[in-house]
Amino acid sequence: NENIKNIENVEIVNDYMLKIYLKEPEEYFEYMLTFPIICDCGNVGTGDYNLETITDEKIILRSKNNNKSITIKVYDKMTDIYNAFIKGEIDFFVTNNINFDKYIGTIGYNKNIIIGRKFDYLKINLNNKVLKNKEVIQAISLLINKNEINKKLYNGMYCIAEFPLQYGNYMYNNNIKYEYNLNKAQEILENAGWVYNR
Repeated sequence: NENIKNIENVEIVNDYMLKIYLKEPEEYFEYMLTFPIICDCGNVGTGDYNLETITDEKIILRSKNNNKSITIKVYDKMTDIYNAFIKGEIDFFVTNNINFDKYIGTIGYNKNIIIGRKFDYLKINLNNKVLKNKEVIQAISLLINKNEINKKLYNGMYCIAEFPLQYGNYMYNNNIKYEYNLNKAQEILENAGWVYNR
């Protein structure tokens, strides 16, 4: 629901084209549409599983080859999912809640952090004559304690990046590392002609 809440109307143009009208402009909206859609018509897709049953409570997928099945249970509230997980009624769940361990504890399960597309970042105003200086930007990067921010604000559950396309992108330069270092930031600024006011 979150991904499509900005859609006002969808018009079918022809068999190969849809026109989507948004309530308000949204940058990169097309990426919000990359979620799976299951057709209730049965044998769809190239994978091993076909849709067998779909109801308000659950979706059952059945393997084409060995008759194994996967049951996807549907819950109204996240607390119901946490309770079902604790009772062993479900095998795994996906959540954006960084404090999920408050509800299910910290032992008896494995967790896997999935790197997503959303990130928080600091944007520098390069029209400012001080901030467009390369050494100033480097110093600012060294003065931000990303590990501490991640720990205090995000319960240590976020991945720290130096670049928006860092994970798994060919454009990323592995040599770029800005770890918190007050002395190095001061040294860079002093070497660039800035005077440290003691």
